[in-house]
Amino acid sequence: MISRDGPIGAVYPKTRDGPIGGQARQVPLCPRQCRLSQDGEPVRFVLYFVLLIALQGGLSALIPQNLGGPNLFLLTAVALALRLHPVPSLLVAYAIGLVQDVLGHGYFGLHAAGLAGGVLLLHGLRGLLMSTPALREGLGLGMALIGEWLTFLVLTYWLRDGLVTVSSLTGVLPLEAGLTFVAYPLMRPLLNWTFGPLKDSSEVIF
Repeated sequence: MISRDGPIGAVYPKTRDGPIGGQARQVPLCPRQCRLSQDGEPVRFVLYFVLLIALQGGLSALIPQNLGGPNLFLLTAVALALRLHPVPSLLVAYAIGLVQDVLGHGYFGLHAAGLAGGVLLLHGLRGLLMSTPALREGLGLGMALIGEWLTFLVLTYWLRDGLVTVSSLTGVLPLEAGLTFVAYPLMRPLLNWTFGPLKDSSEVIF
């Protein structure tokens, strides 16, 4: 007796996606490695961003505006950039920067462009990030900082305005970079709790 798919009891070779001639397995747009943690993620996201705004606001109140403190919004953008594909992470970084602009002062969209520029440089140099998760995040943070301030310099030249001055490069930038790197190991457990731990370099898909 012949079944619709062939003789009963016959063994068919299987491809990577299932039996030959069978229905193709649907492949998700975002692979497993680039998905964020899903257990209670909406609540975690809300709690994290409320805490982020509170921490950044508190630090901004304690540190004089002309000095600059740790950039927790940049930390968040880098953490997401290392867990998402380039296009989604650029959009998310721009959105995070807009929130930073709403809460801060100065040109609206400045930090949005800066964070997007930082994440863009990070993805452009992603081949240098093949290391342990902690070191990869640290290197990614350094690249994003450089990319953010390069974007500020480009905007300064384009707008012909004093967005970036010599005093900000020699005073604000070193302090902001140093405090951001100090805040990184303190924020890392919270980032892993919110977005899930970063995979090993062999598992990361950009």
